[in-house]
Amino acid sequence: MNVEFPQTIDSMGCSAPFFNHDGNSEVSVGLMEEEEAFLASEIKNLSFQERNKALEDVHCVGEGEKENPEMIKQALIEFQGEVESQADPIYMRAYSRNRGYVEDPAFRLMFLRCKLYDAKQAARQMISFLRNQDAYFGSHTLGRDIAFTDLEEEDKQILKSGIFHIQAERDKAGRVVVILFNDMFLRNYKIESMIRAGYFMIFNCVRSRPDVQLQGVTTIFYDVVRADGQQKNQSWDAVLTLMNRALILPMRHSSMHYCMKTNGTSFSLNKVFLKVMLNGFPKYTIVRSRFHYGHSDVELQSKIRGYGVPLNTFPVDKLGNIREDLIDVWYNENCCCRANSNPSGTIVFTSSINSNDAIMATHNTEKMTIRPELTESCTLSSETLVPKTNDVLLGRGKRIQKHPGNISFRDWMYEHRSEYDGAYKFKRRQVAMELKNRYAENGVRFLKQTSDFKWSLANEEETEEKVKQLFRSFRRGGTGY
Repeated sequence: MNVEFPQTIDSMGCSAPFFNHDGNSEVSVGLMEEEEAFLASEIKNLSFQERNKALEDVHCVGEGEKENPEMIKQALIEFQGEVESQADPIYMRAYSRNRGYVEDPAFRLMFLRCKLYDAKQAARQMISFLRNQDAYFGSHTLGRDIAFTDLEEEDKQILKSGIFHIQAERDKAGRVVVILFNDMFLRNYKIESMIRAGYFMIFNCVRSRPDVQLQGVTTIFYDVVRADGQQKNQSWDAVLTLMNRALILPMRHSSMHYCMKTNGTSFSLNKVFLKVMLNGFPKYTIVRSRFHYGHSDVELQSKIRGYGVPLNTFPVDKLGNIREDLIDVWYNENCCCRANSNPSGTIVFTSSINSNDAIMATHNTEKMTIRPELTESCTLSSETLVPKTNDVLLGRGKRIQKHPGNISFRDWMYEHRSEYDGAYKFKRRQVAMELKNRYAENGVRFLKQTSDFKWSLANEEETEEKVKQLFRSFRRGGTGY
């Protein structure tokens, strides 16, 4: 069945337009006519299923990519074949330095997941990545991860400035939120330093995190210009170089938002910048893009909030000021302190996952420190468990909800809800745990997922919260689903 799409974005029947602007905006639809036509043509060529998937991803209701052991095995075999057929000298140099690193399935899967398991594209991306790593970080870094100690002083200044920033909270779909300020092209930084800083941050965010690789990230280009005397117009050759290098990073954009102010002087710059990006990014990213216009930061932030982006830890306040309290803390916790305490320079990136998890960017299983205003520290368990059908899994998302053990547990608790509701308020905690213990007598375990994507036993406090959450849902008239 062929599905015809209209030629203009605004008439596509989406729950929100691709170009999110108000009627009184100084920017008319006509000014973006060329960009609208381009997006409409990309959408028109999507199948019905592809279009729905793109809409779900943008609106934070989609799920990450699915994979299974057989699929992974076949993808790795095809990847090896592509690497051998290309026989690129840069790969052979990395291979000679550390064969185990470049042949590590975890390293290769990072590129395969980014390219949706297209082995040829993934192998090319890996080789291009190694080539850029050699060019910008030095041949001595081949065969290992990029570390904080590989950065130069200006690279660190760029990270501290926050023009590349990982938000402390994830979006409603549980995806990492990466924020890029558009004044990166107006700063007095060398383009090589910007490339190194961006590579370091993004690579370490994605590395060793299968959940980030499978879900992709939400990326926000935000219009902010700081009047601090650091302005310097980068040449378009430099901008194109930065964009081309960014496309090599093994990061899939599942949702992308361009936030532009209509009452400033940067709109014309943003328009050209967007044209470059639309022509450079793959179709997968383009159809998941949204443009937002507004007179103020209040308008822009209210629009991205409608797409599941949290604002509590957004690094720009309502007046358009950079929240140095967030930028500085993020840099100090994720770079300075980690590098000082770890001679190898490997970094543990922290970011809230439903306020009780963290982004971890290395293979380390040490105790991780989350931002103190978000949650307490958590420790990874050395014990790895495989969930059974009757186990109860803690977490969020459709995959967790549809687990057979979770369905049985919800149904059983729903049948016994009167015991909880009929108890005095000060007794409800005791009743909740008694019900949980009775249910667990048949060998049921309560498991939580750790930051290295493994399962371990949940503690009493965590299982208690799970039970109380169910009963709160029942009291509101829900069934826990």
